[in-house]
Amino acid sequence: MKKVLLSLTVVVALVVASCGGKKVESPIVGKWKLTNIDIAPVDLTSNVETNIDSAGITGVDTAVKAMTKGVEDMTNAMTGMGEALANSFLKGSIYNFKDNGTVEVTVLFATQKGEFTVSADNKTVETTIEGKKESFTIESVTETELKLAKSTGEMWVFVKK
Repeated sequence: MKKVLLSLTVVVALVVASCGGKKVESPIVGKWKLTNIDIAPVDLTSNVETNIDSAGITGVDTAVKAMTKGVEDMTNAMTGMGEALANSFLKGSIYNFKDNGTVEVTVLFATQKGEFTVSADNKTVETTIEGKKESFTIESVTETELKLAKSTGEMWVFVKK
């Protein structure tokens, strides 16, 4: 009986070990709580170069710059509202990056499941959650804080849960 139990234990251990799937080695593996989403302000005015006044049309250069500043201010006001909305909805979300390459995201009372991959150099992470792909640059990761940046200028800040 002891030999049968020992054999069964060995077989179960081998099956469990072989079913491990892919193993993700990354410092982002673990549970993280989203504490803030920062959206970078838009800077249009420093990129506007006009030479209309040099063509002899007085005041147009100043008007174009003023209009550009107005569009920049309006865009940043809208961005601020979007940031506040994103933070009010997503702040407190839990991201659970598991070492088998799956991720679970709990927002409010719902949990979504997906997969993630981390680049070999631990500089980027790509998530696919319910068919939606997102890419982030890993700006920094410590034992207590994770910062992920999107190409749109958003910075997602997490604390270890």
